Amino acid sequence: MITVIYTEEGEAINDFKIEEWFKSLKDGVTYEISSEMAITRLQVAIKEKEIDKNNIQFMYQNPRDSSSLPGTYYTLEHDRNGTFRDYPIGFLDRRTDLLLKLL
Repeated sequence: MITVIYTEEGEAINDFKIEEWFKSLKDGVTYEISSEMAITRLQVAIKEKEIDKNNIQFMYQNPRDSSSLPGTYYTLEHDRNGTFRDYPIGFLDRRTDLLLKLL
């Protein structure tokens, strides 16, 4: 199983190197990332059946949540199309927050 943790301290993957990063993923490895584009690429991979939906786990650590203990992660459930069932506060919010300021 591939485990992907979206965290403030994770690797920031260059948008232009998303495909290279995606092709380098290995089963049994945990990846800590801070790139929204990488999450989106993995969702597409699930939908396109490049990755079995049961062979990937998404987790999230919210730095804004002062009630959670250090090292506490939320497991994010996803369907066969890679769509998340819910979005915890702070998860993938930065881009949306910026886009709203352009309106």
